[in-house]
Amino acid sequence: MAISPSSIAPMIEAFIKKERQVPDNDPLFTRDANLFDLGFVDSMGFIQLLAFIESTFHMTFDVDRLFSPDFTTINGITKLIQSRLKERQPEWQAP
Repeated sequence: MAISPSSIAPMIEAFIKKERQVPDNDPLFTRDANLFDLGFVDSMGFIQLLAFIESTFHMTFDVDRLFSPDFTTINGITKLIQSRLKERQPEWQAP
């Protein structure tokens, strides 16, 4: 499956909703919501999310990126993934 810049956030969102059983109509679950503070992701969920990102996008993150404020929201995680993809493929353009 080809990964486009616009497909990253929906993929992460769908994964979290499925694995963490988040109802589709949960008003707190947004792409800017702090996944940890609001209880959508706990320590086990963090490991699952990280494994999903590593296998889906074929990348790893250093500790600084994993514990950055960006890794707390879907939009932030998307930005980190886009940055890593651009590092690997300079011609790859995020929106």
